[in-house]
Amino acid sequence: MPLDHEVFPRISFHELLRQVIIGLVLRFLIWFVFFGAVVCMPDRFNLLAFGIGGLVIALSVFWSRGGLLWLGEKLGLFQPALERLQKIAADTSIKMNVPFREVLLVRSPMAQAFALPGAVNCCSLSDCSSCVPMMKSPPFAPTNWRI
Repeated sequence: MPLDHEVFPRISFHELLRQVIIGLVLRFLIWFVFFGAVVCMPDRFNLLAFGIGGLVIALSVFWSRGGLLWLGEKLGLFQPALERLQKIAADTSIKMNVPFREVLLVRSPMAQAFALPGAVNCCSLSDCSSCVPMMKSPPFAPTNWRI
């Protein structure tokens, strides 16, 4: 955290602390679920063991299929993009013939531009005017394209 404050001195301590907490939650939540399941697992292989295993698998699928975005939106990390950026992404999508679901802004001074699994575009809220969104293609499309 001190290094981040040195690199980005314009960030207030409160905002930096918020970013660190959100980052830790998003990075380690899946590990908390896994280790929680290990602790709760019974000594005998029974119906409870199947239930805990199924719950862990279901939560892992949920996390990889949109849970990260859902939690990020609830924590205030992701926000709807400005109309100008959505138009740029739509125009680029049509030219490249690569569909996407939505464009989101990342409320972080450290993000530049990246794509998340599930065809979501994200750009930094701090300097969105110079951002070119990256779009993830559907699973059946080739992935060797560039914008």
